[in-house]
Amino acid sequence: MEQSLASQPVIFGYACLFGAVLGVYYDLFRIIRLLTASERRHVFFQDVFYLVTCGVLTFLFTFATNKGEIRFYILAGEVMGWCVYYLTVGALTLRFATFVVKVLEIIVSWLKRYLFLPIFRFFKAAARLIFRPIRKFGGFIKKSTAKSKIGLKRRGKVVYNSVKCSVSKKKPGKTKKGKNHNESN
Repeated sequence: MEQSLASQPVIFGYACLFGAVLGVYYDLFRIIRLLTASERRHVFFQDVFYLVTCGVLTFLFTFATNKGEIRFYILAGEVMGWCVYYLTVGALTLRFATFVVKVLEIIVSWLKRYLFLPIFRFFKAAARLIFRPIRKFGGFIKKSTAKSKIGLKRRGKVVYNSVKCSVSKKKPGKTKKGKNHNESN
């Protein structure tokens, strides 16, 4: 399939714009990294995901614009568009996103300190006032049940019906004469 020379610069321009769109897509990952403390492993998997999705999107782009024929000028246009976006608008976007994240951190810190912390302290004090008498009552109940069990004997130590009567009250062993009790007869 031959392509006219007139359509190639148009496709190249579209490829440059598409590269800029891929740069915007990469900025989303950069902003996510600003918002969350990403570890190296997370950054690696985010980059792999980005590259795979960019590969799929590039294939779909070439399929839509050039009937699926991959040409070097299309890939070069994407790389150029991505680099121009990254070095110009992407840098500004990252600075702006960093500023917004810092402002949000200040706002959240202020809300924690002056709104949520007093509310938390109020509910904590209210809970102490409510649960302190309940705790004391629970301790009283615990002590009273422990005291009520003092007069009772445990089941294994009950005296009646557990002692057997014996005929001989003498203990086996030596008698007064130095002989064994069993040998006396």
